[in-house]
Amino acid sequence: MSISRVFLLSLLKHRQTSNYCLKNFKYRLRPRNLSSPLCYSHAFLSENLRSRFDNDCRTIPHVKCWNCDYTLECERDKFFCRKCSRIQPPVKCVNYFQYLGLPVVYDIDPDLLTESFKKLQARLHPDRFSNKSQLLKHSDIARAVNSVKLKKSQRPQRSISHPEQKHSALQASIINKAYKTLLEPLSRALYLLELYDFSFDEKIISVDDVELLNEVMQLNESIMDAHAEQVEKIAEKVRRILHQLQKDFSVQFKQAVEKGDFNESFRTASKMKYYVAALKNADKKLGFL
Repeated sequence: MSISRVFLLSLLKHRQTSNYCLKNFKYRLRPRNLSSPLCYSHAFLSENLRSRFDNDCRTIPHVKCWNCDYTLECERDKFFCRKCSRIQPPVKCVNYFQYLGLPVVYDIDPDLLTESFKKLQARLHPDRFSNKSQLLKHSDIARAVNSVKLKKSQRPQRSISHPEQKHSALQASIINKAYKTLLEPLSRALYLLELYDFSFDEKIISVDDVELLNEVMQLNESIMDAHAEQVEKIAEKVRRILHQLQKDFSVQFKQAVEKGDFNESFRTASKMKYYVAALKNADKKLGFL
């Protein structure tokens, strides 16, 4: 018996358990209001703490600007303080779509995504804050010197660290991660499910579609045994399947937001993962990876 057949039988053995998990998955960690995604910070809250908040960012306490103590609004002031224009540390109540100024939907314009990313990258790059962030104001140094008589060697130095460069590095890191996540159709789909508190756990992926599993395993076997021309044909077939799955997910996700049932879009995302893995195997065989 081939390894693939043994693997298939092992999956079938646990089919009942996996199906049970999927049927009950929609009741796990479901937010109370599915008409809007969870705030970015809610993903880091415990179940008890999350119940104290609804899905509106306005219920999360406002934060103060580290420089001028001005009260900041979560989404509006996610990068800079509107009063003193100082760069701020990343906020947790803004998701990747909001960071890049995009609607929270699956079908996004890749060109618009890239354009928004490049603009933010230029604004938030740490090099822009390397000079002014490492120097304290002359007035601050003067006050420190006049407040107490110190020897010359003990006086405050201008190279004392300042928060802006650190904040810009953190902001740039999040922007990069947001761009990479939203650029790929699969990672974008999984992230959307996570925003609605529908975490993608490999341990509870349904294996009820035996034909799908069998087809994917046969694809991988064919890729391993085929020559370059055949692998290219298989890869093209997988790309067509993925394109259709992406269209299906787009429709299903819109319906899921309206109905509050994400099981169908979850199944489609599971299928996408299988075929993306098969496509990567084909690319490796062709030497693209």
